[in-house]
Amino acid sequence: MKHKRLLYFSIKRFKSTVSNMSTECIKEKSQEKTLTFTHNEQVTHIGIPCCIMHTQTGCIPHLTEETLGYLDKKLIQNIYQVPSPSVIDYQDILEAANTNTLECLCMPNTSVLYATVQDFSCLPPSGYNTNKTVAVWGAGGKISVTPQSYMKLIEVLKPDIFQVLADGDVLKAESRKRIIKSVNRSVQYLDECIKYHQQSKPLENSKMICMIEGGTNLDERKRCMKLMLEKLKGHEDCVWGFGIDALPREKHISEETKTVIKLLNDELPAGKPLLVHGFGHPLNIIDLVEDGVSVFDSTYVTELSESNHALVYGIPSIDSSLSLQNGDAKTNCSIVDVDVRKFVETIDISDSCFSRSFAPLVENCPCYTCVNHTRAYIQHLTVVNEMLAPVLLMLHNLHHHLTFFSAVRNELNACSNLKSFKQKLIALNSMH
Repeated sequence: MKHKRLLYFSIKRFKSTVSNMSTECIKEKSQEKTLTFTHNEQVTHIGIPCCIMHTQTGCIPHLTEETLGYLDKKLIQNIYQVPSPSVIDYQDILEAANTNTLECLCMPNTSVLYATVQDFSCLPPSGYNTNKTVAVWGAGGKISVTPQSYMKLIEVLKPDIFQVLADGDVLKAESRKRIIKSVNRSVQYLDECIKYHQQSKPLENSKMICMIEGGTNLDERKRCMKLMLEKLKGHEDCVWGFGIDALPREKHISEETKTVIKLLNDELPAGKPLLVHGFGHPLNIIDLVEDGVSVFDSTYVTELSESNHALVYGIPSIDSSLSLQNGDAKTNCSIVDVDVRKFVETIDISDSCFSRSFAPLVENCPCYTCVNHTRAYIQHLTVVNEMLAPVLLMLHNLHHHLTFFSAVRNELNACSNLKSFKQKLIALNSMH
């Protein structure tokens, strides 16, 4: 009820504005690779790799519009992810408003809106999808969504890009039979979504992201990709990019997962961005970028902040004071050894060892949290379950995570590969 009142007052507060947004393929601006969006005849370039801001009902978890203002706006790339579970209960309100969704959700009018089937920061219970429906868990519980009902929701939201409905409930599935079902259902859903999209005038400026299923079964991934590309013949202009769904949530990406990503990237159409959700470990990001992934999201930050963890790893281009000398034995350490046993990217700030630590989360970090608060204070907040704790952690973790993405982009623009950057990152953080 509270969210419905907020939506109602948001609708009353803002006047209706027609927003015509179109997307283009990956382009290069000077030497920088970018995603290009055109909004009301204004062109916006978003550098890649980019990090989509994960939201719930249009709000970044734990942050209000005021507290979000403490984050350096130069780090935010102005593309926001809105999961359908967070808005599906308010579909009637949004439809009745018949106005710009960005205004209803109190988001900046220049934002790029990306609608997803699930909320990747809290995946739904497994085992509820059927041959005709996908289970989406809204505020009131399970809602069985068909391709038609899902596309009606998308039609109400009018996002700039949206995921096609897919059966991605194979994260824990070991049965090849279940994986085959997932692929068959997803291809059928794609076919129905394409037909709906072609006949929908409100979605004429909205582009699709096709989710490739198949789990870790390489043959099924290839089959899914082949069948989807066949379905998309003649409809290529409706597709913005491709996503690799249902990848294992691993702290360190396995060779099996890398093989899947490399294969799909090599076979997919050129100029279409490749997207993954839920990955955020810095070494994983570098590996995925090298394998062709260009779009990520910030659900990793949400998960860390809600589990009382803070990002503390050093970023080479930022921590220039920690120089790497040729004679430093740690510089020559095995990447595999550091990756598995020595690389420390986070700390659990709720640990009692920080109760008397009066240092910031990260020395010399310019974020609001580190400038104004100590580890001891944040540790106290987590112990007493004070709601300010995840707020401060979100501000720090978002700043740190987005700064890392900025450093990766700068490195790619400077030398076109990340090999040296990765070695410096590993050596720098083996000092912890």
